[in-house]
Amino acid sequence: MANGFDPENINLAGVPDWVWLILVILGLLLCFFGEIIWEFMVSILGAIIGSMIGFAVGYVFGGYLCGFGLMFLFAIIGSMLFQLLAKVAVALICGVLAFAGVAYLIYSGNPDNLSSAFFAGLIVGVIVFVIALWFVEEIVGVFLAAIGGFLIGVAVYFLVGGDFALVYAGLAGGSMFILGALSQVMWLREKKRPARAPPRREPVRQTRPPSTQQRQPSTTRQPKPPIKGPPPPQTGSGSGGI
Repeated sequence: MANGFDPENINLAGVPDWVWLILVILGLLLCFFGEIIWEFMVSILGAIIGSMIGFAVGYVFGGYLCGFGLMFLFAIIGSMLFQLLAKVAVALICGVLAFAGVAYLIYSGNPDNLSSAFFAGLIVGVIVFVIALWFVEEIVGVFLAAIGGFLIGVAVYFLVGGDFALVYAGLAGGSMFILGALSQVMWLREKKRPARAPPRREPVRQTRPPSTQQRQPSTTRQPKPPIKGPPPPQTGSGSGGI
């Protein structure tokens, strides 16, 4: 191209190494923390848009004070709403792709298969949408891990160079993608799992230890009570004497 942008004129070999190192760090973050970064960025974007709308509405109806008050309220609402809309959007994209793929395979250029291709694609698209809506966090994590692995592969390719640069780039990017995707999926599964109640402990009964001192039998003899004999005869004064 004489006057314009020509991709062939781009010389990436002259890019400093620190640029590729930053690309490696970014790729590692996406591989292992992609879903967290995704939620954070979506929340920040929703909060910014919500705060702008809230300040505008509040300023129109109540001036600066009302504007700042509604700004914080709409920021919270916008953050939560954007997280929900982002999940629905990802699931919807998966459903549309499934619909298009199934419809294209069944249609195959035959006009007679148009209705059957449409309904079959619609059914598959709805099923994929529901499944993707349930596993949307895992899908986002795996997708961002793939992007991170690609960035790592590109950076390794230009950092290493030589005849085996493509092999090293494929090994580095592929291994980081697999490890990152597995770690994010396992972490998200553990996050979704309901917390288990701690096992119920039975109350420990306090048992009194046996006394080490045994009761010794008494060796002292107790005095016997006196034996009571018959009462002595009574001599009355009224009886006759000799």
